[in-house]
Amino acid sequence: ANNVAKTTQTGVAFLPASKEAAASAPRSTNAPASASLRSMAEITSVVTSGAMSPAHSARIDQSDYILTAEPLSAGSQTLGAAVFVRSLDAELAPFRQIERTLLYTGALALVLSFLVSFLIARRITRPIEELAEIAERVTDGDLSVLPTSGRSDEVGVLAGTFGELITAL
Repeated sequence: ANNVAKTTQTGVAFLPASKEAAASAPRSTNAPASASLRSMAEITSVVTSGAMSPAHSARIDQSDYILTAEPLSAGSQTLGAAVFVRSLDAELAPFRQIERTLLYTGALALVLSFLVSFLIARRITRPIEELAEIAERVTDGDLSVLPTSGRSDEVGVLAGTFGELITAL
């Protein structure tokens, strides 16, 4: 069983037809307990009907597996079943890791983009807030304040023009 498992990367168990002998049935180290496998209805069906079980997912001992079973026959008599299992959890682990990485990266990118956009918005709105404060002070009669312009964009032009207006007053 271990040689087959090593070659195929699949858990293998050879289950006898009798349920009593299932506990000591040969199985690979990466296969679930033989007693858990033997108690499954699909395995009983394979042993009684002599027909192969198609691959399907099954939950065994709190783990998910992909399972298929083939009858072990001698002539027309079915002596047991060969059960092949692959851990669905192990097979999907790399994909779940990618999923977690994408989730964490996306969350981090969202937080960083929020912070950057906040800083950019603050940088844009701060000069306008300063002009609004100066306008309030001028309205209150304080003509000693002048906006500082060091920018060449629209806000800088507005600050310069506003400064000229205050100087004219």
